[in-house]
Parts: sequence; C-alpha cells; structure tokens
Amino acid sequence: MNKMLQCLPFNWIQEIVNLAAEWIVVVDRDGKVLYMNESYCKFVDRDPDEVIGMDVQDVIENSRMHFVAKNRAG
Repeated sequence: MNKMLQCLPFNWIQEIVNLAAEWIVVVDRDGKVLYMNESYCKFVDRDPDEVIGMDVQDVIENSRMHFVAKNRAG
C-alpha cells in the first residue's frame, strides 16, 4: 500500500471511499454484502445499514458477484 495512504487517518479513507462517485461493493465468499458505498446505495435505493449482511443478489438485480466471490476466494 502506498506509504502516503498508510499515513491517512482511517476515517479519512472511509469518507473518501464512501463519497466516491463510482459504485463500490464488497462481498464475502458467501455473497453477503460487507460494505456498499453511498453512491451504490442510492442507485439501488437502499439504506447503507440495510444492505449489510444481505445476499448480494437480493440487493443488486442480476448480480453474479456471489459466483465470483466463491470462485475467487482461495
């Protein structure tokens, strides 16, 4: 990881990721949502706290992330 990035306070990094215009979602190997930024939550019309722990295919229509997560998790 970039040394400059390591020096930033965690809450700064969290705010940067959360406010990014790009859609960001993190799922575990079972396809459960671990994190979804505000931009993505607005797109899927969900509250950020609501999506945590949900199956990704229940949040993102036609998602195949659960298959990718299972196949990529070594």
